[in-house]
Amino acid sequence: MIIKQKILINASPEKVWKTFSNLDLWPKMNRYYTYTKHISGQKWAKGSRFEFLSDYGFFKFAANPKILKSNPPYFIEWIGSRPLIKGKHSFTFRKIKKGTEVINYEEFSGIGLPLVKLLNLKPKVEASFKAFMIGLKREAEKKRGI
Repeated sequence: MIIKQKILINASPEKVWKTFSNLDLWPKMNRYYTYTKHISGQKWAKGSRFEFLSDYGFFKFAANPKILKSNPPYFIEWIGSRPLIKGKHSFTFRKIKKGTEVINYEEFSGIGLPLVKLLNLKPKVEASFKAFMIGLKREAEKKRGI
């Protein structure tokens, strides 16, 4: 299962990264996130970890992904596992004429994918990604900082 979304943000990659990398803003940017925190290593550096709790109503899950690649303010990639499902997630922040194109991409694998389909969770995950991208745009375009 793959989920990919793009959004154009009227702000520099540096400002978008500054907004994205502030985990305190994640619950504000995405109503599905109820908790976020860095838990080990230098923030957003390769090998570091963070955790978050997602709440989809009847379905809640916690994750503590590990950063695989980090090139702020242009790229971040991590991998996270939940029972029966693994997700490899990346964000790309590409400078364009009028700001930044953000690509949010995740590829899920594992023996739990049939359960995801059975419970029809993909639309909820897609809605969460969309909420995050809209929230990131809203917060990054505010008149503050870079």
